[in-house]
Amino acid sequence: MLKNKCVVLGVTGSIAAYKIASYEINDIPLIRRVAKLHKLYLDYNYHGKGIGSMALRHVIGETRAAGYKFLRLNVNKQNKDAIRAYERNGFKLYEKVKVDIGGGFYMDDYIYQHAL
Repeated sequence: MLKNKCVVLGVTGSIAAYKIASYEINDIPLIRRVAKLHKLYLDYNYHGKGIGSMALRHVIGETRAAGYKFLRLNVNKQNKDAIRAYERNGFKLYEKVKVDIGGGFYMDDYIYQHAL
């Protein structure tokens, strides 16, 4: 099982993106082989250059090779650029969540899933 991997992508000497992924196995039989991508950051200067898609393909390949059946991630409902990028790379809307995180604040996210 893969856990807490961090990959840094460099472009001409500067950091373009990094991802931190924790791949989890759930004990519920129907979702036993679900990996979750926790973070993927891409410097705004590198948007639209295919680097985010390259990073996603890397994560998809790693999780598929490790035997997982699905890759999931959370994205804020207002993050339209990220949502478009995930959809372009084969992710489908799985679930809508709104979680009270205290102090009158909510995590208002979509959960996207990619079948591996």
